[in-house]
Amino acid sequence: MDTPRGFLPREGLTLEALFQPVKQTILQPAVTGALLLGLLYYPERVSDLLPARYRHLTRSARLIFWLKAFFGLGLARTLNARLSRAVLNNWTSDPWRTGEEVVLVTGGCSGIGELLVHRMARSSRKVIALDLSPPKRSLRKPASFFCSTASLQQRS
Repeated sequence: MDTPRGFLPREGLTLEALFQPVKQTILQPAVTGALLLGLLYYPERVSDLLPARYRHLTRSARLIFWLKAFFGLGLARTLNARLSRAVLNNWTSDPWRTGEEVVLVTGGCSGIGELLVHRMARSSRKVIALDLSPPKRSLRKPASFFCSTASLQQRS
């Protein structure tokens, strides 16, 4: 899912949109780990940072238990995401090189296909557009090609 530009993503109010703040705060090991370390090793300093009515929370065993739980869940979630990414990339860390990519677009001379061809060509990809009709406007990159499939249909 793309990062939402406004308050809500384009899909509207979904559970994913509702839990996004939770994923970005409570399930971040850096956040919960820092809070946990502060409460375990420097409770007086953390207590001084809080308003008077919340100072009793620095001695709460329940808060420390839940911080440990969220830290563990966040760590497991982060480790799972990194391992999944590594498995999907076949355990290699090669950067994506768009200049070496070849894109074949069927119906690439009109409508959505034409927009896709020009967008891919702008991002330094080699583009091959297959269509029955010739392109309406020229392709920008010298590595972009047009092939007509009309003669193939006439043979069959």
